[in-house]
Amino acid sequence: MGVFEFVIVLVLIITAGDVIKRVQQSRLQGNVPQDGELDRLRDDMGLLSGRVERLEEERDFYKKLLDEPREQLEISPPQEDPSP
Repeated sequence: MGVFEFVIVLVLIITAGDVIKRVQQSRLQGNVPQDGELDRLRDDMGLLSGRVERLEEERDFYKKLLDEPREQLEISPPQEDPSP
């Protein structure tokens, strides 16, 4: 697992933990989530998915950037004809 995959998984785990904690607290308090709170959670999840998409794009970019030198090494220059 690369650094970017680790960061994405870590962000998802932390966010899921926060959402679960909020839901459990509201259930323990007997409160039904208000419309504003649901909207805020929806907005937070939208922001999180945007961040994850951005991290995935950066990961793909750096993967391609790191793979390019390997591809260049695999390509050998054309052989020159020794005859004049």
